[in-house]
Amino acid sequence: MRRLTLVYPNQRWKKEDKITNWNLDPRTLCLLGAMVNDLVEVEIIDAQFHDMSIDEVKERLSRFAPDCVGISILTSAYQEILHIAARAAKEALPRSPW
Repeated sequence: MRRLTLVYPNQRWKKEDKITNWNLDPRTLCLLGAMVNDLVEVEIIDAQFHDMSIDEVKERLSRFAPDCVGISILTSAYQEILHIAARAAKEALPRSPW
C-alpha cells in the first residue's frame, strides 16, 4: 500500500510575530486523510499544534517514508513556511520523485 503524509508546518519556523500563531483545525487534514485511507496509508503531522522543529518533522517523514507529502498553510502570506516544509520533505525523502 502506498503512503501519504499530510502536514501543517509550524509557523514559528519563520513567522516573526511568535505570539499570534494560528492553530489550524486538524479535522481538515483528518477529513482529507479519511477520504483516501482506503487507497493509501495516511499519516498526519501537525507541527504547529505540537510545536515541532524542522528536524522533528524530517525524522517523522523519514520514519514513515511516504510516497507523497501534502503540505497545507493558512494563507499565501506564509509561503516561506511552505517552502521550508517542502525543503525539509525533500531532505528527509531524497529518493522521492519531486
